[in-house]
Amino acid sequence: MKKYFDRVLKLYKDHTQSKKGIYRKRGIRPGTDWKVIAVTFFVLLAIATGVNLFLYIQIKNNAWWTVDETNTVYRVKINQKALKDTVEEFGARKEKFEEFASTTVSVGDPSL
Repeated sequence: MKKYFDRVLKLYKDHTQSKKGIYRKRGIRPGTDWKVIAVTFFVLLAIATGVNLFLYIQIKNNAWWTVDETNTVYRVKINQKALKDTVEEFGARKEKFEEFASTTVSVGDPSL
């Protein structure tokens, strides 16, 4: 039984001990790799934040898409036919409403 217990204990020690020596001999360092990944992420995050702030400020101040307001003439073209049709339609609706409002509706007595 002691032999069996020693084998289980040896197997446990083999799997729980750190194997830094094997990694370091091969030049593999997981801690360093994760540090590089984290630092790269935060550097890229800072660059993206800076670019976005720069764009936001430039667009807010109209630095990129400026319009010269002095020589700009705004002309609005109105479709005269459509405007007349719309005014006539509203006139017809007004007449129908006034006709409806002036008529009296007789409702039968529901208790009969």
